[in-house]
Amino acid sequence: LGPKSYIGINDEPGVIKEKIKGAVTATDIKELIDIGISITGISEASNLTAEYTRLIKTIKKENITNEEVKAIHGIANLNALLRNFGTNEHKEYFNEKFKNGDIKFSELKETLAQDIADYFAPFRAKRKELEAKPEYVKKVLADGAARAKRIASETMREVKEKIGLSA
Repeated sequence: LGPKSYIGINDEPGVIKEKIKGAVTATDIKELIDIGISITGISEASNLTAEYTRLIKTIKKENITNEEVKAIHGIANLNALLRNFGTNEHKEYFNEKFKNGDIKFSELKETLAQDIADYFAPFRAKRKELEAKPEYVKKVLADGAARAKRIASETMREVKEKIGLSA
């Protein structure tokens, strides 16, 4: 699928915005209502497959197009992202927009991009801090490797002793 198919924790806000902006959705909720889909608010589905299945089950139209299926996938994705990264205020706002049938997906995407960028900001800052200290990172890794080696050696000694291989 490629680098545009996921959001990395190190993606800069502009990159996140472009990726979210590219998510396929309907132009507006009326297109979805035309195919009989029922979006009554932010789903509490525990995973994307459950959300997609829920949306598909609401369709009243007999034959839906590939574009309509892509739009449903896109909305399920945005719904999952909103549920996981949206602020409580944004969740409430967009839940009402879904319920009222006046959601603008462009507004949802813009808000989601900012919420996701804000969520990962501490990770990006910490990475930049660590990138500026390569010797410190090397020392932490070497110390960790030495500690792991000591623990593994002790564990192997105990295993050998218990199975009768110790000398």
